[in-house]
Amino acid sequence: MIKFRDGSEKLAEKTILFVCVENAGRSQIAEGFFNQKYAPKGYRAISAGTRPSSQINPIAVQVMKEVGIDISSSQKPKIITEDMMRSSEKSVNMGCIESADVHYYS
Repeated sequence: MIKFRDGSEKLAEKTILFVCVENAGRSQIAEGFFNQKYAPKGYRAISAGTRPSSQINPIAVQVMKEVGIDISSSQKPKIITEDMMRSSEKSVNMGCIESADVHYYS
C-alpha cells in the first residue's frame, strides 16, 4: 500500500516485464494483451528490448487492432533497464535469444 501526502492510499502495482530483442512485435503484443484483457487487479505489464527498434512492427499493430486492442498510441519500443528488471515481479523472455550478456532478475 502506498500512502500519499493527501492521506489517500493506493495498492502498489506489480509489474510483469516482457522482453524481446527489438521490442517491436511479440513483447509488444504480450504487453497489450496482458494490460487490456488479462491483467489481474494490481498488475500491469511493460515490455522492453535489448536493441529496440524505432517503431512497433506495423503487422503487430494491425493484428492487435483486429482483436480490438490499439497498441499504436500507448506503446513504443524501449530499451530494457536494470531498474525495469529489478522492479518487475516476473520477467518473461519472449524467445528472442541473442549473444549479449543480459542478466534477468525475478
